[in-house]
Amino acid sequence: FKIMKKAALAFALFAATATPALAQTAGSAPTFSGGHVDVTAGWNRGTTKDVLPGPGDRHSHKSGVAVRGSAGYDVPLGNSAIVGAEVGIGTGGRDIDTVRGTSRFTVDPGLTLDAAARVGVKPSSGLLLYGKAGWAMQRVRATLAQPVGTAITGRDTEHGFLWGGGAQFALSQNVSLKAEYDRVRFNDYYARSRVMGGLSFNF
Repeated sequence: FKIMKKAALAFALFAATATPALAQTAGSAPTFSGGHVDVTAGWNRGTTKDVLPGPGDRHSHKSGVAVRGSAGYDVPLGNSAIVGAEVGIGTGGRDIDTVRGTSRFTVDPGLTLDAAARVGVKPSSGLLLYGKAGWAMQRVRATLAQPVGTAITGRDTEHGFLWGGGAQFALSQNVSLKAEYDRVRFNDYYARSRVMGGLSFNF
């Protein structure tokens, strides 16, 4: 979460200082409404809990790079707010291993799909701050390996409530820089957090 806070602070400072300059050169101000397609990449952290019995910390973590593509549509609410919805597809992240004694439990996250509604406000021209909530699903392969016998592997599609928020900073009337955080708890033992950044194209 320290990485997330630093990234959000850096983006906010950049947006606050650069918005006035771009607003003067961008021509007509962006509305952040209508259809949009987004491409983002960033940090993914998967967490498992209580997958094997034993003493000590019962949480396991693994961080890596994630990529996501999304498309959505936003409707203006007056001149200072928007409401909309989006769908996305992204990579799942790295394998998460938990070892207790001679047993190893591995969670292998696969592709993830999500659908969410979002509500945003425009505190200044060229800057959008928003929150989002919805539902996500992810293909997951879980493997239990022990010294005696064959490893047991199961595959399933997990579902969970997604929430998050982010900011968009206009580079032009139809292109904006985007930074976003989201989190999903898929079941009792597996959750995911992401900090992503990229570009949003309005049309």
